[in-house]
Amino acid sequence: MDKSQKRAQTLVLIACMACMFMTAVESTIVATAMPTVAGALGGYALFGWTFAAYLLTQATIIPIYGRLADLYGRKPMFFSGATAFIVGSAICGAADTMLVLILGRAVQGIGAGGIVPVAQTIIGDTFTPIERARIQPYLSSVWGISAILGPILGAFMIHRFPWPVIFWFNIPIAVAVMALIAVLFKETHHRMEHRLDVVGAVLLVISTGGLLLCLMQAAHLGDLLAPIVAVTVISGAVLVWHERRTPEPLLPIALWSNKVIRTCNLGSLGIGASSMGVSVFLPTYIQGVLGRDAYAAGTSLAFMSIGWPVASAIAGRLMIRTSYRLTATVGGFFLIGGSAMLALIDPAKGVPWCSVAAFLVGAGLGLVNSPFMVALQDAAPWNVRGVATASNAFNRMFGAALGTAILGATMNWSLMRSLPDMADPVLSLVDPALREALAPEALARISGAVADALILAFTAGIVIAIAAFLAGRMLPPGMKPTDGPRRPPPKPEAAPN
Repeated sequence: MDKSQKRAQTLVLIACMACMFMTAVESTIVATAMPTVAGALGGYALFGWTFAAYLLTQATIIPIYGRLADLYGRKPMFFSGATAFIVGSAICGAADTMLVLILGRAVQGIGAGGIVPVAQTIIGDTFTPIERARIQPYLSSVWGISAILGPILGAFMIHRFPWPVIFWFNIPIAVAVMALIAVLFKETHHRMEHRLDVVGAVLLVISTGGLLLCLMQAAHLGDLLAPIVAVTVISGAVLVWHERRTPEPLLPIALWSNKVIRTCNLGSLGIGASSMGVSVFLPTYIQGVLGRDAYAAGTSLAFMSIGWPVASAIAGRLMIRTSYRLTATVGGFFLIGGSAMLALIDPAKGVPWCSVAAFLVGAGLGLVNSPFMVALQDAAPWNVRGVATASNAFNRMFGAALGTAILGATMNWSLMRSLPDMADPVLSLVDPALREALAPEALARISGAVADALILAFTAGIVIAIAAFLAGRMLPPGMKPTDGPRRPPPKPEAAPN
């Protein structure tokens, strides 16, 4: 490779890193500030949906963008996703109720669903598997830096500015990233005959949305629970039947016949679910139970963000010298250890214990995520690499939404049993004015109940971490990155059914 090609390759990497930074910094800023935002808007019972709506729409739209990126090219799909991200950020910043905020988060998720997988596909097209293993520390550093800056920025903004700034902050970054991609990325794409799987997309929204609704709001659905469960099960079964028969499926079932791709997708479910135990519920414990401010919550989240890129850098070297399987196995041990520490948390251990647990979870995620992504792109042919990468991102995002729903439902169930007379006990702890108004006995009772509920949710997280560990053990022994082709073939083949 001559110097000009190497320079172009480096510029593409920088552009993709900028794309990932935009979405990563948004997630970490919001995770830190959301307890305060929920307190300002009211309706903490809907708190989980501010994350689940974002993750659900992102997970649902990712396969569509993956398919369209294979059919029309990577670049136009990225621009459409970035535009939706800007619109969603504007809606969130203008929200005056939790319902409007959830709507804005859903639109943001649609945008992120186009940005992240397309950027990852561009990297898969540009770099060989060995090169991708070597650049993993750079890619993970983007998530790490943004995740460290995000909690700090979120805490600073929520203390110094009106809360809408945490969403409007994304808009100039998105515009700058679009300009960067427009100038730097030169794409040569072979247009393919196509048919977009609209029916599959609708069935996917119904089945995944129904599942999340049942998990998070089962106690409040009453007589509607049974019909929603029925619709969810039926739409899921029809989705599988439809995807097996449609010429260009949204989620090609044939990809799941490949053991490596199947294992990586299953592992990504566990990765997504495990990450949410820290990102969503640890700030609530620190602010609600320990009574600390957003800065303390942001500091603990930053430790997870440090652990992820450090471990990913190690993973890049480890999987070249050993195998994908060994790297993922080591990561699984860290993930289980960090999850166990969260389940053993108590107020006497304070923020330091939370920070160490978050670091171990982050290290586990960094060691597990890298081999799953590199192995999957290594196993997927170029003409379906977009949808294969998207399917992996879909499973990770759906796992995050599912993890949020499961852990949130576990927490809500515990609170309903211990505090049946209180509609929103967490709000009374995270809102400074409401917390000050509580009598010492009431504060102790509510704090204890919320602490028990969160510990129960963290305990459920151990099961999820074990599942991610077992997925890593399913990777073929001895398989490691190989120096394969990265450029598209002269004549793309039809996508598999």
